[in-house]
Amino acid sequence: MNEMRNTHFEILHSFRKLNISSLMPNITHCEFGTLKTIKQCSWENMDKGVRICMLAERLDVAAPAVSRTIRSLEQKEFVIRAIDENDRRNVFVELTAEGEEMLMQMENIMEDFSSAVMDKVGSENMEKLNYHLKQLYEVSKEELELRKNNDRKENTDNGQNI
Repeated sequence: MNEMRNTHFEILHSFRKLNISSLMPNITHCEFGTLKTIKQCSWENMDKGVRICMLAERLDVAAPAVSRTIRSLEQKEFVIRAIDENDRRNVFVELTAEGEEMLMQMENIMEDFSSAVMDKVGSENMEKLNYHLKQLYEVSKEELELRKNNDRKENTDNGQNI
């Protein structure tokens, strides 16, 4: 069992080291994800851009980290910020034409890459793998929540406040 567990974590770590972002010209993986999320939120809202707090929530990242990424995307002229005229505290982010073009280019690169990989693995094997990975994720998420809740309970029981 120990060997299986070690192999599992080695494989997961190997995926982190793949550096898929090396396929991306002039953009980081984080920036690509942010552009995709801006586009998705814009479709859903159909209004003037996406608020930074919504991006932070969707990306599950702290607002200051999103602001840093937005700043980098602004410097590359992929997004623009707009201040809400009705409430100056609200800042909206929109894709520029260059941002739309970069996003389309990146989606094509990622589509081509993933298609090549999946073709080599085979659709039946990919279907089984996806099923098992989703199951592994759900069980891992459940176990993590259980352990976090138990740690909170133990700390409270020991008189420690978290």
